[in-house]
Amino acid sequence: MQAEALMQQIADFQKTMNNPNAAVCDLGSGQDCDFNTYCKVFSGNRKNAVLYENAQGQKMMNFNVLSTYDLFSPCLDDETANKMKALETDPLVFPELLQSQRSDYQEKYKTQLERASGIFRDVKAQIVDVLKQRRSSANSKEIDAMIARVQSVEMSALKSFSVQALAEAGCDLPNAFYEPADHTLTLCPQILSAPDASIYMTLAHEIGHSIDPCVVSQNLEKTKDTTKYPFTPFANVDPDFVDHKNQTSIVSGVIPDKNPFDSVIQCLQSPQSVEVHLPSLVELKANLRKQIQESGFSGDSEEDPTVTILKRQLRDIDSNYKKMGYCSISTDEDGKDSDHSYMQESFADWISSKVLAAKLSGMDSARSKSWAFESQLIGLQLSCPAFTADQKEAIVSHLSPGACKTTKIQNILMRDDNKDSADHPAWTKRVSKIFLAQPALQKALQCKPSANVKACN
Repeated sequence: MQAEALMQQIADFQKTMNNPNAAVCDLGSGQDCDFNTYCKVFSGNRKNAVLYENAQGQKMMNFNVLSTYDLFSPCLDDETANKMKALETDPLVFPELLQSQRSDYQEKYKTQLERASGIFRDVKAQIVDVLKQRRSSANSKEIDAMIARVQSVEMSALKSFSVQALAEAGCDLPNAFYEPADHTLTLCPQILSAPDASIYMTLAHEIGHSIDPCVVSQNLEKTKDTTKYPFTPFANVDPDFVDHKNQTSIVSGVIPDKNPFDSVIQCLQSPQSVEVHLPSLVELKANLRKQIQESGFSGDSEEDPTVTILKRQLRDIDSNYKKMGYCSISTDEDGKDSDHSYMQESFADWISSKVLAAKLSGMDSARSKSWAFESQLIGLQLSCPAFTADQKEAIVSHLSPGACKTTKIQNILMRDDNKDSADHPAWTKRVSKIFLAQPALQKALQCKPSANVKACN
């Protein structure tokens, strides 16, 4: 009888957690066009496992809640631990389940990946249209090079779903990433249950990296195995590593002085936008020297491959700064750009905002409002400052006394997911100063633009 009561508790909890309060796709006519206005709409679901669900059954899971519960899993009281286990049956929420060959898990993943593939093709076509609209007699060569890059990006699937592999790929949360080294885009499983508009925006951002100011300055090359951007930021290509027999340049890089989006790049640096700071040559050199010194490999003896790359960057940075000043200097041992810079991320956001604006122009008012609203769910579920602290406090109330150290609890409660990082603007800025700066989104959402925000067009 006790077991039956526990199972009923779990069933009731699962029903509650997976049936969010209705979140109307509306910021409210005349409300401010900003991130915090968005967050207020979802306040009622801030402690639920599902933050938002639309009429088509597409969901935005509340990973800010789920990941924090997961982090505290050894510390939860028995009742809460059992309730959480009842939720651990969805491979798009817990993708490590895809290690299993269970047919229902694999079929769900395949179906949603096919949906995302269709959106991917749509996004590429829309970006090409946006680029064509910017073409002039003076920049046709550069625009055509950008179009060729966008058209040749391919989707790539994850090869492993172990917890370690997912973490290394950045797939511990809903995410996607573009890899310049092989010119591919990969979607994490957690994003696949999201509404079409959320996936659309994410894909547009990642494809935008294939033409961001750093990546687009490099030749797009083809080997017998793959298409790629084979370069190490700030370092000249080492002839010893070039396979001349099998490697051919198929699209030339766009010279920074001739980048068709130079005015956008300048605008993104303004206080009315996201205020991108480009590091000076002095700052970059100091950063490189610091990384080399901290590595412990400062002499000529055998050293870590990553240090060799850092030394090559320091050697060549003077001649390449003007061309690559927008780039990150973070690389891994294979010479891959392991992080994008603040400018690269901001530019990719801007491209995705323009692509969304173009997409909305072909919709009626009801559908455009829904799409504009759902487009920003990824950032909302991670970073709404109005209720993240409340979520964490609620989770702490379900801990088993004495099960975890107090310092660990304090670290979680102090974590701030809504601030600038070295490579990404805070979500508050990204939504308020890039996406909601676009007149088309303001019109769709019927919200009031800020006088302190400038659209970079």
